[in-house]
Amino acid sequence: MPTITEKTRRTYDKIAKHFSKEHFDTSWWKKEFNLFRKLVPGKKIIDIACGAGRDAVLFEKAGFDYTGIDNSAGMLRE
Repeated sequence: MPTITEKTRRTYDKIAKHFSKEHFDTSWWKKEFNLFRKLVPGKKIIDIACGAGRDAVLFEKAGFDYTGIDNSAGMLRE
């Protein structure tokens, strides 16, 4: 029987294209992001469960060394 982690990964693999398309807008957290980047002392970010990398654009434009990781190969392909 698959674990909850495996079920979650399979689900995100199946819905990756649609999910990424529907959830790629970053405008909803720009205010918090601007505060966050002032509070973070360094410029290296590891985004765990990055999905399709939606937040990578914000971090890279702000000069961060961004690395995203995710359990779903489907999301990473997006």
